[in-house]
Amino acid sequence: MRKTALLLALLLCASLLVSCGDSLASFQYKNGKYAVGKDVYLPADLIYEPTYVGEAYAFYKRGNITLYRIGDNDPSLWLTEEYVSGMTTVFHAESITLPTLADLDAEKVIVCRPGEITVALFDITDKETIRTLTNLYEQGEEADMPLTDADVEYELKFYSPDWPQIYMNLSCLQYGEDMYLYDNAAHRGVALGDLLDGYFADGAQP
Repeated sequence: MRKTALLLALLLCASLLVSCGDSLASFQYKNGKYAVGKDVYLPADLIYEPTYVGEAYAFYKRGNITLYRIGDNDPSLWLTEEYVSGMTTVFHAESITLPTLADLDAEKVIVCRPGEITVALFDITDKETIRTLTNLYEQGEEADMPLTDADVEYELKFYSPDWPQIYMNLSCLQYGEDMYLYDNAAHRGVALGDLLDGYFADGAQP
């Protein structure tokens, strides 16, 4: 009897998942592009991540993936996968050209520990510090990074109100007293020197 009840429960869960997917718009990959009906999207590089995951909007049957709105933004322009830290893919309309870090002109950087649930440790709002971080990323000399895992890893989420849909997410890797700004997608790091020492010395480091 218990096995029968369990089997019925599993079948019910499966049917609910199928019906949920069937009730959403169909997200398809065709002719080298992703589309929902007439709306066509491009996948963003992994440096971009959603600022908010909203309601389920479309279902990609081929990949068994649900796509979500980004907050209240127009879903014909913006969609996102479920948030999984630095592996989340944002999809944007072909008409949108995503900003570089310099173009973003961030007004704050949210410092977090990586994970599926984002918990902010502190914000960096000093414009000169943010500009220096941006310049280091855009123009800094590539560092000879240690080959071992970092002692501590942080995420630096650059945010601008001009682009409320996205963060630009870079890693901050700490090896002893040395810290590096690192792009996980490009596999490129630059040394930070003592630029952020004051922020972490104030007790923000867990």
